[in-house]
Amino acid sequence: LLLGTCDSPPRLSFAELPGAVNNSYPVDTKLKYSCRPGYILGSGKSPFVTCLANSTWSADPEFCVGRPCKSLELENGRVHLTDIRFGATATFSCNEGSRLIGTTSAKCVVAGTGVDWDKELPLCQAIPCLPPPDITHGSHTGQGEQEFSFGSAVIYKCDQGFSLIGNASIHCTTKDNNGEWSGPAPECKVVRCPEPEVKNGKKQSGFGLDYSYGNVVIFECDSGYTLTGSSSVKCEANNSWVPSLPTCLRTCNSPPWLNFAELPGAVNDPYLVGTKLKYSCRPGYILGSGKSPFVTCLANSTWSVDPEFCVGRPCKPLELENGRVDLTDLRFGATATFSCNEGYRLIGTTSAKCVVAGTGVDWDKELPLCQAIPCLPPPDITHGSHTGQGEEFFFGSAVIYKCDQGFSLIGNASIHCTTKDNNGEWSGPAPECKVVKCPEPEVKNGKKQSGFGPNYSYGNIVIFECDSGYTLNSSSSVKCEANNSWVPSLPTCLRVTYTTTTTTSSPGGTTDTSGSNAGIMIAIGKMPVILAVLITNLFIRQ
Repeated sequence: LLLGTCDSPPRLSFAELPGAVNNSYPVDTKLKYSCRPGYILGSGKSPFVTCLANSTWSADPEFCVGRPCKSLELENGRVHLTDIRFGATATFSCNEGSRLIGTTSAKCVVAGTGVDWDKELPLCQAIPCLPPPDITHGSHTGQGEQEFSFGSAVIYKCDQGFSLIGNASIHCTTKDNNGEWSGPAPECKVVRCPEPEVKNGKKQSGFGLDYSYGNVVIFECDSGYTLTGSSSVKCEANNSWVPSLPTCLRTCNSPPWLNFAELPGAVNDPYLVGTKLKYSCRPGYILGSGKSPFVTCLANSTWSVDPEFCVGRPCKPLELENGRVDLTDLRFGATATFSCNEGYRLIGTTSAKCVVAGTGVDWDKELPLCQAIPCLPPPDITHGSHTGQGEEFFFGSAVIYKCDQGFSLIGNASIHCTTKDNNGEWSGPAPECKVVKCPEPEVKNGKKQSGFGPNYSYGNIVIFECDSGYTLNSSSSVKCEANNSWVPSLPTCLRVTYTTTTTTSSPGGTTDTSGSNAGIMIAIGKMPVILAVLITNLFIRQ
C-alpha cells in the first residue's frame, strides 16, 4: 500500500458500488454506494465513503436500512415478531380453542421493486366438538343444535322423580388439538338414603322424611360427648351416606400442657376414653423415682396425671471460699446468689442459674471470687515506729506503735484494717510520739498516797490523801495528759469543823440529843458520807 492511498473500499451487506472496483485510490477520493435490493437509504444518512489521509475509508454506519413489510394481524391468533423490515421472520399461533390452518411462519423478502411476506397469512379455525351425549330419563340444553365449538356448554336435567348424578354442566374443550367434552354426561337415577341416626347425638340441620341424592345432614353430640368423624354427611348415588355417619363418644380434650414434660409429635383433639399417652421430660428434667410418664383419658373426660412426674436435674453443689452461697435448691431453674464474708469483696457475678447444658444441666455463670480487701500501709509516725514494716495489709491486720526512748505514745497504740464502702480503711488515726512533762503535783494539807517520782510524763497517775483533820475536795486521782497538765485538776484538802448538841433524858426514859452536851462532828464541804457517819456515832457514844 503506497503512502497517501486507500485500498479497495469495504464490501457491505446492505449496499454495493456500481461499476468496477480498483485496488488503490488516492486520498480524498469519494465513492457513492447504492442500496441493495430490499434496502433503502436511511433518513439523514449519506451513501458516500471517502479515502482519508490515514489510508482508511470513512463511512456513515448502516446508511441503508431494510424496507418494511406490511403489518400482520391473525384473527383468533397471535403473530410473533420483533421487526417487520426486510429479513424479519413472523411466526403464527392460535388462541386456545382454535387450530392453525396454513403456514406456521413467513419471511419478509424482496418482491419486485419492494418487499413482501413470502407466505399467505394462515387461518385460526375454531375447534369443534361432537354433539353432547344424550341421557336416559333426562335431557340437555343443546337439543336441536348442530355445531358445538370450543367453549360451548350444555346443562343436563332429569325427569321428575329422578336425581342427577354427576356434573349438571359439561363444556367443549380441547385435547391434542381436537374437540372433547370436559367430562362424561351425568346420570339420572332414583336414589333413597336410609334415615340417618347417631347414638348420643342429634341432627343440627337436614330434617326430612325422605332423603334423596345430594341431601346433606349435619349432626351434633349430646352434652358430655364428642363427635368422632365428620359432622356433615351427604346422600350419594349408591343410596348411602358419605362419609359414614359419625359417632358420639365420651372423650377427652387435648392432654394437659406441662412445664416439665411434653408429648412427642402432634397433639390431637379429642381422644377416646382409655387412650394412654406417654410424655417425655423436657430438657433440664428427669423422670422422678417411682413416677409414671403416662396419662390416661378417664371416663369422666379428664386426664389422669401423676403429679410432677419429672423433676429438675440437679446442678453440682457450690462452695465459695471466704463467702456464702444462698440457695434453696440445686435443681434445674434454681438460682444461687453469692456474697462474701466481712473483709472480702466479690469479684465476678452476683448470681447464677441452673440451666440446660448439653444433655444435662449446669450453672450458667462461673463461680466468683471473694478477694480480701486490702488497706494501704499504716501511716508512719515521727519519733516512733510500728510492727507492720514491709508487710501487706488486709482486713483484720493490726499494727502496734511504739515511741523512741524519751517520747510518750499519745493515742491508741494499736490500729487494725477494717472496711468502709467495700474499701480498706484503718480503724483510727495513728498515735503521736511527744515529749510530755507534767509539773510536780503538790496538795496543801495533803500528801501522795501513790505515784512518787522525781519526774512525771504522759500517763503517770498520782493518788492523794489529806492530813488528819482535813477532808479531800475533788478527785483523789489525777493523770498526766498530753498537754503537760494534770487531769482532772489537783484536789484540795479542807479543814473539818464541828457542831455540839446537849442530850437530856425525858420523863419517858428517852434521850434528847438536842442542846450542847453531845458533840457531833459535821463535815463541812464534800466529806465522804461513811466517814461522817462514823464520826457522828463516836460522839454519840461519848
